[in-house]
Amino acid sequence: MQVVVIGYGSIGRRHAHNLRTLKASVAILEPDSGAQRRAKEEGFQLITWDSLQSRPSQLIVIATPATEHLSTASQLLSEGAALFIEKPLSHSVEAAQEFVQIAGERSMSVFVGCNMRFHPGPAAIKQALDSQAIGRVLSARLEVGSYMPDWRPGKDYRHSVSARVDLGGGTLLEHVHEIDMVHWFLGAPDKVFALQSPGKTLGIEAEELTEVLLQYTDGCIASVHQDFIQPYRQRRYELIGELGTLGWDARLNEAWHFDRVSGKKQTLWKNEAFDVNEMYMNQFKSILSALKTPQQDSLKAAVAALHTVACARVSIQTHALVPWEGSKESVCHP
Repeated sequence: MQVVVIGYGSIGRRHAHNLRTLKASVAILEPDSGAQRRAKEEGFQLITWDSLQSRPSQLIVIATPATEHLSTASQLLSEGAALFIEKPLSHSVEAAQEFVQIAGERSMSVFVGCNMRFHPGPAAIKQALDSQAIGRVLSARLEVGSYMPDWRPGKDYRHSVSARVDLGGGTLLEHVHEIDMVHWFLGAPDKVFALQSPGKTLGIEAEELTEVLLQYTDGCIASVHQDFIQPYRQRRYELIGELGTLGWDARLNEAWHFDRVSGKKQTLWKNEAFDVNEMYMNQFKSILSALKTPQQDSLKAAVAALHTVACARVSIQTHALVPWEGSKESVCHP
């Protein structure tokens, strides 16, 4: 299978190596000379935009900054290859909606990086929710955070993509996975409220802390905490229902179910030696097995996440509850 990866930053590099492990023939398109040199040293073929058009590929991976995702994808609509676009799909929900329409008209396969759905911990929670293990969900709390200066030692984090507004940085888009996950667990909300702290502590242009509240028609209230300021990496979810509680903690590598009636806690998944790269591998195994038929479920889910991000931004500016008016189709796709 012929694959092209556009962008050889940290996530593009991960995807390239994983796809090669899955027996794909991978070429790299990257304008930065330093990244080009690294890709070549690691055994990848380098190509240009001109040679891309003459190279028949089954899959093209777009791992550029968020603000370039859809402009890059739009240039590839006539290539005939399936597209994988890293999260977030875009920094603009309007541009994302327009792209979805075009992709639909052309019956293209477009996948978006929803890799947390392929982590066995959250997947165990999803399975328990679908089996009504805790009954009606009353409350949910999803938290993700870490200390940005520690992300890439030796590099000035203040100039990174995640720190720059013009490249789609900030907690809302960088940690959009947790928005997608609350959609996966509970569906699209009825209303959204959000608060945000600017990047004063870290000295960055983009926001460094966001709290998003999602209100549902059945009375459930979910909260999503996103930050760049925690002294250690944290990612954990907890959902409280009428019949018990479900939880997952990435630091513990454990998912559990507490049953209110029996008073007992059951481990749903635990793997202290879990390698997070397994999640990314699972994602591409699923994608490669689905290339023969047009797929757009994750694309629609990614647009739904951007709708919530857009509602959160309006709420931050107006200090008001904002109605969620996006399409609720495929928000909870498998």
